[in-house]
This record gives sequence, C-alpha cells and structure tokens, in this order.
Amino acid sequence: MEGSSAKRVVVVYGTQGGMGDVGKFAAVHAQKLANSGECTVKVVAMFRQSEEGTDLGFEADVYPEAKEEVKAELRKLEGEIIPVDVDSETAQASLETAFEGADAVVACLG
Repeated sequence: MEGSSAKRVVVVYGTQGGMGDVGKFAAVHAQKLANSGECTVKVVAMFRQSEEGTDLGFEADVYPEAKEEVKAELRKLEGEIIPVDVDSETAQASLETAFEGADAVVACLG
C-alpha cells in the first residue's frame, strides 16, 4: 500500500453456526493480508456464555484440510482475539473499542 497507511480491518465471527465459520475464514484471510503488510486486523469472537461457555470456536464445519488450517491459524491469534459475550453488560463498549478507527468491519455472526 505504497503512499498510504495500512487499512484497519475488524473481523467479527460467531463462535457457533455456519456463518460464523465464514467469519473464521475471513479472519484467517485478513490475518494473512496483515502478515504481508496490506492491513492491520483485529478479530472479535462473539458468543453467548450462558449457552456456549467461553470457547472461542476455532472449529469450522468444513472439509478436513480447511478445518485444520482454520483451527491452526486461529490458535496462533488466540491471545489477540477479542472475546465478547453478547449478553454481557460490557458487550457494546467492547465492540465500540474494537471498531474504533476501523476502515472496514466484516461481520459473519452465524
């Protein structure tokens, strides 16, 4: 991105469900772009603790090769993923903080 600063992208995925799996792929792809210097990325995992616990949902219901790649790549980001319990009193503030300064938000919640 010659002559400009890297774009800031936030990827939000749901820890459960098929659309959440799409978000996991988006997070992995965005991180690859970030690794090449094309953007910076924040990843947000949305979950409902009362139903799902605090699992960040690294499993994707796809063919085996992609399943292992997604799981491995998300595990690399584990300490950087922003967990948000949708039922929490702090959910909105957590999202506002994550979205601050973003040029784009990709949301695949499931």
